[in-house]
Amino acid sequence: MIENIPAYSTCINGLELLFGHKSIIRNNNKLDYYLKIIKEKDKNIYNIFFNGLILKINTENFLKLLNQLII
Repeated sequence: MIENIPAYSTCINGLELLFGHKSIIRNNNKLDYYLKIIKEKDKNIYNIFFNGLILKINTENFLKLLNQLII
C-alpha cells in the first residue's frame, strides 16, 4: 500500500486547493460530494482524483494519468 500513498496525498492536496482546507477538513466524510463536482467539470480529472483517493492506483500509473492530462 505504500506505493499508493503519494497518489492519495496529491489528490487530498488537490482537493484542498480546489475547495479550501477548512472545507475539506470539515467535510472529510463527504469526499463523494467533491468528486461529483469534479466529475461534472471534467471526466479525466475525475478519474485521476477518484483512483487516487480510493487507493486504486499506484504512483507510476498516477503519474501516467497526470502526463496524459497535461499533454
